[in-house]
Amino acid sequence: MRYTFGSSGVTTGSLIGAQEESRAQVKPAVMSFVMFMGILFRLYSYCITGRIFLESVFVIKSQANSCPFRIMEVMNREDTMSEIIEKLKLGQYAQIALVNCPSDVKHVFAPLNTTDGINKHDCIFAFSTNKAEFLATIRDVMDEKRLNEEGILYIAYPKKGNPRYPDYVHRDEIFGLLNVDVADGSIDHTPFRFNRMVAFDDVFTVLGIKYSQKGRSLTAPSQSTGDYIGYIDEVRSMIQSDLEVLTKFDALTPGYQRDWARYLYSTPSEATRKKRYEEMSIVLKAGFKTAALYKQSLKK
Repeated sequence: MRYTFGSSGVTTGSLIGAQEESRAQVKPAVMSFVMFMGILFRLYSYCITGRIFLESVFVIKSQANSCPFRIMEVMNREDTMSEIIEKLKLGQYAQIALVNCPSDVKHVFAPLNTTDGINKHDCIFAFSTNKAEFLATIRDVMDEKRLNEEGILYIAYPKKGNPRYPDYVHRDEIFGLLNVDVADGSIDHTPFRFNRMVAFDDVFTVLGIKYSQKGRSLTAPSQSTGDYIGYIDEVRSMIQSDLEVLTKFDALTPGYQRDWARYLYSTPSEATRKKRYEEMSIVLKAGFKTAALYKQSLKK
């Protein structure tokens, strides 16, 4: 039976078909919307979960000093620093003289028997914060003969680009500053020899200097500054005609004076001594304490 509604001619069958067609069109749209909302909800959940995880693991704070990433850096730094004892075999020494050690790295040496005494030692581990301290410490150990035979000085110096000290010692300038003989590693023709160089942390690099008389010629002129104390007055007599040089020489510490005396009188040649005297005059008038420092300034 067929029913009609007014003049429109719409049948029951056609109405039902239209409704089903409409539902068929709406259903995919609804499903897409539901899926889209589901994805958004999941993303939101992941964000919340991720933030909770970060806050619980890393304990995010506003102050940089308490940032866990810094803590992780410190932990890694500690692991690296603890390797120094093994790398340098510091455990073999009955006692180590620890000089000018920063408070924040003293714990690295806690397993060792250390002292701050200045007597002779088999091993001295010193820290310097600038180039002047670096050179002064080495000179003191050499001049005062603070190492036993076959003893070693480890001196830590601030490396270039370190985050703590404005001054630094460039690795490439060390041989020039210490007048290292590249043939045998001797420092300024003394029994002290360049031994090794290792990284300490992000601030310091460690230079090893060993004291050994083995293999040194007994007939060669002495290169120890301590053996030239008696020549200091002769140096003064040599330079007394130049008041400026004499004044600057007298202003030097005894260690630097002995070094110049050794430099002038360690050669048997008068011609060489005269040439070295002229060099000393130039260096002192320029305001430098050693020829090495003067030569280094010319490279800048």
